[in-house]
Order: sequence, then structure tokens, then C-alpha cells
Amino acid sequence: MEYICPVLGEGDERDFIAIGQAENFKIAVFTNLDMYHEGCKYLEVTGYEPIKVSDELFKDLAKKDDEFTGIIVNIHNEKKIINKEELERL
Repeated sequence: MEYICPVLGEGDERDFIAIGQAENFKIAVFTNLDMYHEGCKYLEVTGYEPIKVSDELFKDLAKKDDEFTGIIVNIHNEKKIINKEELERL
């Protein structure tokens, strides 16, 4: 599955929107561009660019980063949390 993620920067220097603390964070993702725009308005963030990201990235992150705890899908309305363990099983 692919998600739309707001990012700052390019390549390996991309910064995603992280929710939580450095040692326990989730990444905000959106299911389509409309949800992305609504979510950015809800979060009151500007300057981010939308990129498509495969769930493979989050699976790898779940395996390699102890601080990463999952993703939050459509934070402005659905607020579906897919935790680290669920990502690893996808």
C-alpha cells in the first residue's frame, strides 16, 4: 500500500511529521491528496511537500528503529493507528 506523507528536505535528508516524543513516535500519513491537504490544514503545517511512500519503508523502519512505534493514518479524521507490530506483519 502507498501513503501520501508530508516531508521537508530531499533524499536521505527527508523529515516526516512525527507525533510523540523522540523515543516513542509515530509518523503521520494520508491515504490520498485530499486527505493530505485537509490533514496539513488540521495540523497547521506549511512548507511540506507531499510524496508517495510505500508501506515497505514503514515495515523496514519498524524493524530497525526502536523508537518508531507506528503510523497514524488521516490524523484529522480517521486517526487510525497501525502499530509497529502490525506493520511488521504486512
